[in-house]
Amino acid sequence: AKVEDERGGTMFLQVDTFKTYFNFSYKDTCMAERMNLRQLPLGKRGRIISVEAKGEMNRRIRDMGLIPGSSISVVGRAPLRDPIAVRLSGVTISLRNSEADCIEVEQA
Repeated sequence: AKVEDERGGTMFLQVDTFKTYFNFSYKDTCMAERMNLRQLPLGKRGRIISVEAKGEMNRRIRDMGLIPGSSISVVGRAPLRDPIAVRLSGVTISLRNSEADCIEVEQA
């Protein structure tokens, strides 16, 4: 939609069924922040949104119970920040950063 302001300038509004953009980001105001699991701060909880790994790594990650919708928290990091320890359903799992980068989470 095209809207004119009081000074005669033109602003454009992009509207769809879920989002409205008007000098702010929908993500910043309406959704929890999304990031990969590696970026989730120590001690914070999140929910897995998607697993973007391919092939064997995808199967391995999902076999460990890291599936979309699961609640997860980062409980530890190695001194050189690889690997990370995550807690999921009462179990602590160690993941390499390359694996954690393939898992998108939404901070709770």
